[in-house]
Amino acid sequence: MPLRLENCGSLGGDTEMVPTLKLLAERHPDVDFVLIGRNSGEHRADVGLPDNVVNPWTSWAPEVRRRINERGLNYQNLTIEDHLKLRDLLDAVTGDTIADLDGIVMWLGQHGTTNSPLLSIKDRSKLTKPYDWANLYGSYLLRGINRWRDADPIAREEVLLNADARNYVKYRDGKWPWRHPVLAQYNQWNNVKHERGGDPNHEAFKRFATDEDLKVAENMGWIEHGNVWTAKSRSIYARLEVSSLVPGTPFGDTVKFSDDFNRPYNFGVVVNETRRQVNPAKARVNVLKKWVLPLDPDFVYGHWSADSIGVLGRRIDPIPIAEYPRLLHRVRATITLPASGSGWATAKPTRRPASPAIFENVRSEITRGQRPARATPSGVSGSSQKSR
Repeated sequence: MPLRLENCGSLGGDTEMVPTLKLLAERHPDVDFVLIGRNSGEHRADVGLPDNVVNPWTSWAPEVRRRINERGLNYQNLTIEDHLKLRDLLDAVTGDTIADLDGIVMWLGQHGTTNSPLLSIKDRSKLTKPYDWANLYGSYLLRGINRWRDADPIAREEVLLNADARNYVKYRDGKWPWRHPVLAQYNQWNNVKHERGGDPNHEAFKRFATDEDLKVAENMGWIEHGNVWTAKSRSIYARLEVSSLVPGTPFGDTVKFSDDFNRPYNFGVVVNETRRQVNPAKARVNVLKKWVLPLDPDFVYGHWSADSIGVLGRRIDPIPIAEYPRLLHRVRATITLPASGSGWATAKPTRRPASPAIFENVRSEITRGQRPARATPSGVSGSSQKSR
């Protein structure tokens, strides 16, 4: 995850974590915020973060790279055997630090159902084969959280944040169910499996499955042959989509209101291609060609494949994300297009629409009938707090 705005992807989606980290670190100066999620590795002072932010990846990244090269793991499409070597390597570097934390906040990005080799649900004699990126970037966090929660799975629970409307919790690597909801952009329940590995812990299961105060009892289940717990994950609307727009944060400071409509251009568009293999009637390339280009826009910027640029007959270049607000202030009108294959601007599964008024109930929804959750800091991909 990039810590500098200029290094954030122009497709968007990288800008939420650093602002949240910065605001919370300033709000809680007596707490150390440890960036356990993989990031670009800069020292806090070089990216404008407060003194109570600690980034172990300044030293972890070269050490992980050295060990990967030593073990011959620097290639694509790792074998299951080499995935296991990578798993052990990452845990050796990061595990003790994660286990020693007081609290953990994790941003949910793209992830797999298994992010390191796990026993298959259908055949427990076989291991799953994850994507390389899932093992490199996410698996060690999930194992570290398991180890951290093992000490007290009731009192210890990571806070999950999901600012991407396309994502939801689907990983089986998480050992323990969640008492509290995921803070997200929508309201939803979804089924989750919890891989127990060699630790069935029947007593803990009984506690989760029977204690009404834990708010997961009615949703608990057990796959006997697989030593896997089943439960439900709840997501609630928490306005996370505005986290990158807060004034005083890197991207938020680029967003300015202007009521001066004496602008050099009438109409311009910043739009990315998104998915290509969809129903042609809903493909963004065809929507752009049929509905937008005939309006003769003054500019079109975005990420497009060479094939689609050929269909459109127009050159389209990407621009840095920090340039979006300045560019759009130069036009009187713009437009947002549905993502390819979707009726939304970003591809979203069907979910119950969220109303802003729901935000007013977030605190009571989280804490009703339960011990109130501690105020916990946030960071990049996975982050945590450690009291000074």
